[in-house]
Amino acid sequence: MEHQYDRGGSLAYLAAWDVHRGKVSGRGEPTTGIAPFGRLVEQAMNTEPYVSANRVGASP
Repeated sequence: MEHQYDRGGSLAYLAAWDVHRGKVSGRGEPTTGIAPFGRLVEQAMNTEPYVSANRVGASP
């Protein structure tokens, strides 16, 4: 008998850790890769305080 692996609709959970506020946000995606990661970054950057920030990045 041969076994065949069936994923069965599993999702990948991608998470973003906000170190300044101590919160995790995330999303379920059907697969991993650059496109799902880009959607996670877009989701994080469209929330406060980042959406209204003049600059996002390291301190000078």
